[in-house]
Amino acid sequence: MMNPVELRKLRDWAPLPFVITVIMFFAPGFIIAPVEDNLAASWRAFDQNIKAASDLVRKRTDDREMTERNAKLREGLSRMDRWLPPADFLPNVIDEMNKLAKASGVRLTSVNYGFDKAVRSTSGNGSTMPPRISILLRLRADYAAMRAFLLAIESLPFPLLPIEIVAGENREFTIEILHFVRP
Repeated sequence: MMNPVELRKLRDWAPLPFVITVIMFFAPGFIIAPVEDNLAASWRAFDQNIKAASDLVRKRTDDREMTERNAKLREGLSRMDRWLPPADFLPNVIDEMNKLAKASGVRLTSVNYGFDKAVRSTSGNGSTMPPRISILLRLRADYAAMRAFLLAIESLPFPLLPIEIVAGENREFTIEILHFVRP
């Protein structure tokens, strides 16, 4: 058995283990709760940073694609500028048409032209067609010579677009051609 003095000491100290047990039971909650709050705030900040970083990477990729697309469009535009002749090149085009008419047995009776500036397209998307010169050719020829003349016109290195060919009486033809020029 135990000594009565020791027993009394134990009774005096008896509430202490209970108090220590209660403190030990609730202490982790007081210590861990702020750490969990900090951890949750850190996760939210981390998620926001990850989203911001992924948005930046996506925007950089989009920017790179747009830059590449812009470079391709600029290169296509420069090719188009090299291909389209200036408007003052019209006399050379008409001279070439005269040479082709003589070579294919066609007699040009008149050549009329008019300058059309950029015209809105009918597609409804608001785009404009490039500036062009409308050339109206009146000529006399038989069918075979006329066909050879049209084939020769299509082989010219100029941006010519026949839009209307009308056959009249006495082997007379009228051809309307669009000649695209550099703005």
